[in-house]
Amino acid sequence: MRVDRKPSGLAASFPKGLAIGTLAAMASTLALSALLAWLIVSGTVREGSLGYGVMALVFLSAALGGSVAYGRIKHRRALVFLGAAVCYLVTLTALTALFFGGQLDGFFPTAMLIIGGCGTAFLLSARAGKGRKGPKKYR
Repeated sequence: MRVDRKPSGLAASFPKGLAIGTLAAMASTLALSALLAWLIVSGTVREGSLGYGVMALVFLSAALGGSVAYGRIKHRRALVFLGAAVCYLVTLTALTALFFGGQLDGFFPTAMLIIGGCGTAFLLSARAGKGRKGPKKYR
């Protein structure tokens, strides 16, 4: 048995890909939140639009996290996107419990946005992988 070989395959790449996808989703959430805060402070966006902005950034961050995770793993597409959605939701829930005293008022809308974002990225990635099939048409 060789000892100097790196572990490969599903056991090594799946958790690592999900972790990197979750980190990408959290980083994009932080960056988009800072951008939204700057837009509100500068007066470009009204303060009443904060809820819509947060919904959009959670949706986009979930889609980005799922896409990054699938880009690292490259197989079992549906399982990867579902796992990325669950990891991102658990991370956001844990941070909410830590910083806001366990007040989980908007859990279900957040969960639906995350599942919707990862589901959209799943459908778009399935479409992007297909090339032109069939015989070439002649003029």
